[in-house]
Amino acid sequence: MKKIITFALLWIAFGASAQDNPLLDMYLQNRLLINPAYGGSLEQTVVRANFRRQWTNFENAPDVNSLSFHTRLFDGKRSAIFKKVGHGLGGTVYSETEGPINLFGISGSYAYHMPFDNFQLAAGLALSASNFGLRYLDLSYALSDDPAAIAEANQRFIPDADIGIYMYDTEDKFFLGFTGAQLVRSVVNLNQSDSIDVHNGMGRQFIFMGGIRAIDNLRFILETSMVAILRQEYMKQNEIHLNAKASVVNYLNRYNNEILSFSISYRTKRAFLAQVELGMANLYLAYAYEHSFSKIQVYSGGTHNVSIGINIDKYRR
Repeated sequence: MKKIITFALLWIAFGASAQDNPLLDMYLQNRLLINPAYGGSLEQTVVRANFRRQWTNFENAPDVNSLSFHTRLFDGKRSAIFKKVGHGLGGTVYSETEGPINLFGISGSYAYHMPFDNFQLAAGLALSASNFGLRYLDLSYALSDDPAAIAEANQRFIPDADIGIYMYDTEDKFFLGFTGAQLVRSVVNLNQSDSIDVHNGMGRQFIFMGGIRAIDNLRFILETSMVAILRQEYMKQNEIHLNAKASVVNYLNRYNNEILSFSISYRTKRAFLAQVELGMANLYLAYAYEHSFSKIQVYSGGTHNVSIGINIDKYRR
């Protein structure tokens, strides 16, 4: 009975979460995951490995992993980086496992950065390809001859594309962004009969993001940011992510990310998240704990996010 309840909850969760890119909840560690125009906006080449474990009390609960990088195709003095047109490249490999469902994907992005007096404006495009799979042997049916039963393993190819605009201050005092995500709506047929088509659930989304650095006195930084997600179809449960971040900085080595940060984030009708980040000698480590506001939290346990990475300082001072 416990397994049946667990699987039912996971299946319901898939019906909800499959509407989103599985990387959406990891954007705090890397904005490239929700906006392709972000690639190349920093003075360093950034590599991140993210691991998300959701609902730890459940067997076969959602599990998301990703490896990403982005860089700016420019080599020269640090003081000149924001004075010239820039080209940013990024890439992500990701996987999601949720009960009998698995998703593996890869994406590549390009961003064009245009300089202005005190800020840069970037436009980006990301193309992705993912493989959606369903392990039918992990399913059980009340009726063995149920016409909905799938008699073979299913693997389906899903292409997609995102576009983004990103504006950021050259001194990292503010940022604004917009993303049109999951613009391609592929149809996935999970049944041998061509008459039964099931949409892959990746409905179009529009993501707005912005942030401002309220305090920056070389040793202490206070930032606030917001992400709003508007879903066009299927799950029309629009939401807002509000985030506040306080950082203590070693100003003598600021460009090497010697920094300790604490963040809190609230997601409307969904969850509260607390995160700690540590950067030292170009290394990066972050841990976040997420507490859901839904009734399932009583049984599911918490959700854990871990991010590790390196920041490669490629510009001469």
